[in-house]
Amino acid sequence: MLFLNITKMQVLYEVKDSVHEGKGVFAQQKIKKGTLVWKRILGINAKIYTKESSFTHCAIISENERNRFLDVAYGDGNDLVFTWDDSQYFNHSNFANCGGHETEWHDPHCYAIKDIEIGQELLEDYRDYDYTNWMIDLYNKYSRMPDFYDVPSPVETVILPFPSSSSSPSFK
Repeated sequence: MLFLNITKMQVLYEVKDSVHEGKGVFAQQKIKKGTLVWKRILGINAKIYTKESSFTHCAIISENERNRFLDVAYGDGNDLVFTWDDSQYFNHSNFANCGGHETEWHDPHCYAIKDIEIGQELLEDYRDYDYTNWMIDLYNKYSRMPDFYDVPSPVETVILPFPSSSSSPSFK
């Protein structure tokens, strides 16, 4: 079944089985690079959770609901965003064809970042989302750390000796 809902997805699409994981969103029209694919509208298809509300929410819902919440929610700045429309079926790829707008860093919507053909799965690079320390703590608390995300190790400050003038490069 094909869908088009102008309050959420902005292109013709179909949800079906994916080779990536579970269900996926597939283009049912050619989509040019730069086209708005999905529009986040708070209260219509998405809700923002702060640190406090995320931990509270996860503590009071069932394990199945919590697992779904943590699998679908993504980091945006210092907040988690949970979507309940078909955008939750966007799968991860290191070679994404959808993502944030190239000229606006925290644009909450999803755009085609390359031309997409009919039948291609719409894919995002989940590593582009913001994951703060509290989000990592939340995912770890419930053993739901996303497998695409390599938790960065703490940065060590290394002080290197200043090279002597005889070994320093010459800048002309």
